[in-house]
Amino acid sequence: MEFLLKMEYESELDKAENLLETVVSFGKSGSENPQKITRPLAEVLEEIRKLNVRIDPIKESYVKAVELRITKFLNKSENSINKVVVKINVQVKALFGKDSREAVSVEMIIVEMRSNRRRKPGATTDETLMRNAFHAYQVQTRLFSDLVAKLIQLRSQYKPSHPAIKISQLIALHNDAVAANNAVRDAYLVAKHNYFERLDKYRQLQDIVAQLIDDVRKQYGLCSLQFVKVKQYRF
Repeated sequence: MEFLLKMEYESELDKAENLLETVVSFGKSGSENPQKITRPLAEVLEEIRKLNVRIDPIKESYVKAVELRITKFLNKSENSINKVVVKINVQVKALFGKDSREAVSVEMIIVEMRSNRRRKPGATTDETLMRNAFHAYQVQTRLFSDLVAKLIQLRSQYKPSHPAIKISQLIALHNDAVAANNAVRDAYLVAKHNYFERLDKYRQLQDIVAQLIDDVRKQYGLCSLQFVKVKQYRF
């Protein structure tokens, strides 16, 4: 599903606009008022214009949500989960010793997180990939929550020197990561709904254009100048 990509219907939309102008230009030379027979086309074109205006910011919201999720999980910034777990690992080994029970249990969680880590995906248009990514990030947040819980168990013994790995900051990062992952899913579902709405309108447009061209043929004749002009606008 390619709702994030620019719609491949631009040429069809241009043809429909030109068809509308052409039929209206015929005036009342036929047996039926052109304004009447073109009304369905004019209405669906207006609906598509409004949808296109509405969908652009929806696509932008989805892309931004994906980018924010990347910053929370995978980015090279000091406050991403990707970087924070490295600092935690170093800190616990420094406090308890690299072969200590505490260090081993913490590292086991971090190793599992790394084995489930996502590559840096873009704003995918494939629903299966989107859902797989969402569930993979859910696993990451669950493991990160387990890691924070493990550090909380250490109580006063865990006194990190770096502010980014203090318990309060880790809890906040976990909550932000969960929210960022949910935001991607929600933005995708909104975009998906609007995609299908627009797709339905384009299908209506195709049917209306075909019907209007056929109406011109019936009204003016197969060999008429009017039909010659409009048949080039078939999709």
